[in-house]
Amino acid sequence: MNKEIAEKSISWWAWWSNPIIGMHDDHRFKYSLGLLENEEFDYFKILEVRSQLDLPEIPDELLVFNPDVRWFALLNMEEIEEKIKPFAYFLLDSSILHARPQDWEEAYGISSPDEIRTIISERADLPKELIEWQSGASRSLNLNLKSSLFYNDRAKLCFYVYLLSFFPKLAKRASLIFPEQITLSAKIIDKMPIELWEVFQNWARPVFAVIAELVDSKYINIDPEMDYSFIENDDELNELLVNSEGAA
Repeated sequence: MNKEIAEKSISWWAWWSNPIIGMHDDHRFKYSLGLLENEEFDYFKILEVRSQLDLPEIPDELLVFNPDVRWFALLNMEEIEEKIKPFAYFLLDSSILHARPQDWEEAYGISSPDEIRTIISERADLPKELIEWQSGASRSLNLNLKSSLFYNDRAKLCFYVYLLSFFPKLAKRASLIFPEQITLSAKIIDKMPIELWEVFQNWARPVFAVIAELVDSKYINIDPEMDYSFIENDDELNELLVNSEGAA
């Protein structure tokens, strides 16, 4: 394993194990964690928080075959919002085709005509197999929304529903990085049926490739003196899953 991959893997496992990393303020205050910095939580406090949140110990088995899905965890929220924007297409109904620019700005927080045209064009290219779910999801959201949900928030919401649908354990950990509005709104949208797994994954692959590329760029200049010999290869996730299944 090269050092860049090792460093990424270590960082991801740190995120998975420590629910304080990246936790949104909504959850910090909900669980009385306040504004303490991550390093102010010792090992026993982290265990206590994990127990309180009932977080899973082992990630979803599907991550073994789709490792790029997990790398969003190594980005900050601004970077995540930027890279997952295409997920918002699934929560826009056909009314956008007739909406005026001022309607876009009011409902979605978007005012650029070029951006509006791009969204409409790329939404039209969604795989036909996903249209039925997309129509139902966008309709349910619009019928139950109590207030406007801007474009970036729709992207986060659909991304979270995607995780709930196919990576429920990862979704539980990821729920802590999103505002509570997102995790609550997900309850009004049906999960993606497992029959759509392959087609949705094919659609999402370019999104995750861009995320992986950005994460890789962050790990180019790592400490060349650090010893990574304790990690032999990039199969630690698979090995852990196999061992846990054997123990069960």
